[in-house]
Amino acid sequence: MDTYKRMIEIIEKIIDVKIPQEFYSTIRCLFLEKQLSKSKTLLSAGDSAYKTYILVSGLMRSYYINDDGNDITQYFIEEGDIFGYTSFTGAIPSDVYIETLEDCILLEADGHAFLGALASNNFALICWIKILEGELHFKSERQRGYFLDNATERYLDFKKTYPGIEDRVNQKHIASYIGVTPVTLSRLRNSLN
Repeated sequence: MDTYKRMIEIIEKIIDVKIPQEFYSTIRCLFLEKQLSKSKTLLSAGDSAYKTYILVSGLMRSYYINDDGNDITQYFIEEGDIFGYTSFTGAIPSDVYIETLEDCILLEADGHAFLGALASNNFALICWIKILEGELHFKSERQRGYFLDNATERYLDFKKTYPGIEDRVNQKHIASYIGVTPVTLSRLRNSLN
């Protein structure tokens, strides 16, 4: 399937609205295809991150590195996700790393061009608001679960949020996502089986 056709499908699924044909060329002009092999870093902490991405195929993760040198998974990025736009809130360097967990095809848009398209097109602005609403809901639920749920509930929520990726992801990344050690995750999984 054509990468740009897949991009239109992804955006339509996220915003739950059919994109008008006349808007296709605007979208195609904004995004350039990029391919990354497994275990590559798309973004490092400290980098300027004024871009937005759509993951067309593959799997990635966003993570922090704490003062002790441990990485903590913020979230996983699956095929069909739009990400990277949180840096649009200001000209501050990234505080996260984003790495590929599989070979990936993504579409990349420059932040300035992207914001220009939003400013000049009401339909684009409505789409953007719907995308941000979805992201806000995800982050709110993730934060609530992290503070209020126990490890078992966080693990079950991981399985619900990311169905089908457990076998594609290193167990230490899942453990860091739910806030436990890999040993605790192994015990937790055994107790559920």
